[in-house]
Amino acid sequence: MKIQNIFLASAMAFIMVGCVDDYKDGFQVAATEDAALAEFVNQFDVLKSCGDVIHIGAEVPSIDITSHSTRYSQLVSNFTEATITNGFGHSLVVNSSTGAVDSTIARNAVDDGKEGGLSLFGPSLCSPSNTQTTYMKQVVADTYIPGTQIEGDFMIFDFEDNAIESTLPASGGTTCNVVEDPDGKSGHCIHYTGGFNHPLLTVNLPQGMTLGDLISGEYDYRTYGAGWIVQGIVKIIAANTTKEYNPGTAASAGCVNDQWGRGAMKIDFSKLGLTDDMKKCTSFQLGIGEIISASDYYIDNVKVHGKYFKPGYYEPRPAEEKKADVTKALNSYMKTIMSNYGNDISTWIIASDAIASGDNEDVLMSSTIDSDENMFYWNEYLGDNYVSEIAKMARTIKSDAKLFYSDYDLENDDIKLERFCNMVKQWNNEGAALNGVNAEIHLVYNETRLTSIKQGIVNMLKALATTGLQVRLSGLDMVMTDANGLRLKTTDLTTDKLKGMSDYYNYVILQYMTLIPQSQRYGISLGTYNGTDGYTIGLWDQNFNRRLTYVGVANGLKSTTTEWSEK
Repeated sequence: MKIQNIFLASAMAFIMVGCVDDYKDGFQVAATEDAALAEFVNQFDVLKSCGDVIHIGAEVPSIDITSHSTRYSQLVSNFTEATITNGFGHSLVVNSSTGAVDSTIARNAVDDGKEGGLSLFGPSLCSPSNTQTTYMKQVVADTYIPGTQIEGDFMIFDFEDNAIESTLPASGGTTCNVVEDPDGKSGHCIHYTGGFNHPLLTVNLPQGMTLGDLISGEYDYRTYGAGWIVQGIVKIIAANTTKEYNPGTAASAGCVNDQWGRGAMKIDFSKLGLTDDMKKCTSFQLGIGEIISASDYYIDNVKVHGKYFKPGYYEPRPAEEKKADVTKALNSYMKTIMSNYGNDISTWIIASDAIASGDNEDVLMSSTIDSDENMFYWNEYLGDNYVSEIAKMARTIKSDAKLFYSDYDLENDDIKLERFCNMVKQWNNEGAALNGVNAEIHLVYNETRLTSIKQGIVNMLKALATTGLQVRLSGLDMVMTDANGLRLKTTDLTTDKLKGMSDYYNYVILQYMTLIPQSQRYGISLGTYNGTDGYTIGLWDQNFNRRLTYVGVANGLKSTTTEWSEK
C-alpha cells in the first residue's frame, strides 16, 4: 500500500512509503524546495532499521572504525555488517621478502567494530589482483644456476656449415672459396688466392664473451710456398678501428710446403694493442694468413682461447614442485589470518575474480590473457579446481567457516555470468562446499541505456538464484554517464538526475528481494557510501548529509518504491 505525503504544494508532491526517521544529520538548506527534499529524506530511519531481514553492510578502511569519528558513528548507526578493506589482503599482510604474515593490522578495527555492534565479513583471501606478487614470484621461481667463470678453447670457424664453392670475404675486395680438404680428410676449409691480400673473416663470439676476453688463437695452415712472401698477418677491425701485427711467416712457424700445419699458425691478442672500445665488441673482422704476391693457401679450424663469465640462468622446476610450494605459502597466510580472526569473522570470500570475461576463450583468467605483472593467477599453479582445494584448506583451519566465491561485471557479461555459475557448481562438486556467491556490482546510471542495464541486473540475479547458494551483492555505489559514456561529476547532477539514480538503487534492491528466494538472501554491502572522488554517488555526501539516493535504498530494503511527482 502507498501512503501519500504531500510536501511543498506549490512546487511538488512526494508519494512514499518508508521508515520513521530517528537519525538526524543536520542537513541545512536555504531554498524552500531543497528544504522540503531534506525534510523528506530525513524522515527515513537508519538503514539497518529499514532492512532487518538481511545483512546491511559497508566496505570501509580500518581508519573509518578506529578513528571513532563521524564516519564511525554513521557506520554503526546504519549498518549491521562491515568489511574491512585494508587489513587482511594477501598483498597487504605478506612480507615481500620473507613471506611472513602480519596478523595485527586489522586487530584494532575488528575489536572496535565488534564493540560498536557490527558483525564482520571477511574480504577475499585469494585474488589475482590482491596478491603479494613479489613474494609469490619467489615461491614459483625456477631454480637459478649461478654464472661461472670459463676459460678455454672456442672454435670460431671450421667451415663445415659453409657450402662447397660458396665464398667468404677477404681484404681488398677479394674472396675466399670454400672447398674440400685437399687431403680429403678434414672436411671443408677455405682456399685463398688473392695477391697481396688475405682472408678477412667476420667473427661472432659466444654469448657473454667480448674481444677483450680473448688471449690467444691458432689455425691450421697449408701453403704451396710460391711467390714473394711479404709477411704474415693478424688483423682486427672493430669499433671503426684497425689493429694488426706481423706474427711471422708460415715457414718460421714450422709449416712445410704442401702439408697441413695443424694449429701451427698462432695469434697473440696482447700484441694488437686493442682500444677499450674494441675490447667491448662481441663481433669483429679477423684477418689471418700471409700476404704473398701469388697467394695459394688453405686455412681451417680457426680457434681462440679466452675467458669470460657465463651468465646465470633459470632451470625450469617441475609443476608439481611449484604447486606444493604455492600451497604451502597460501596455507601459511590463510592459517595465520583465519586462526587469529576466526572467532571474530565467521564468513569469508575464500576466492575472487578468477573468471575470464566473455572476450576470452579460456574460462579462468591467466597470464596469457592479462600480462599485468602485478597479478598472480593461482589457478596456473594449483589447477582449475583450486577454489575447492583452498576451501578445504580453510575448513581445516576453521571447520565452521562460511565461504563465498566472488566476481565482478556479472551484470554486464552474460558469458562470464554463465561461466561463474558453472564453475561454482564444479567447485562444489569437487568438495568446496561453498555457502554463497557474491557479485561485486558498481552501478552505472545511463539514461539512454537504462533498460538494457536493468535487464542485465535481472539476468544476473536469476542466474545467481539457480546456484541454490546464499547470494550477496557488494560494492554497491553508482556513477552517472552521459550519452558518450563519460562520467558526470556529482556537482553536475540535478535533482531530477538524483531522483533517477535513487530509483535505480531502488530497482536493484527490489529485484534482489524479489528474484532471490528469502532463504538465499544474505544481504547487500555498499562500496563508496560517502562520495569521495567527485563522481561516485553513495547515499551521503562528504558532509554526511543524506542524498536522495538514500530514499531508493531505504525503500528498497522494505520492498517498497518511491514515486516522484510534480504538482
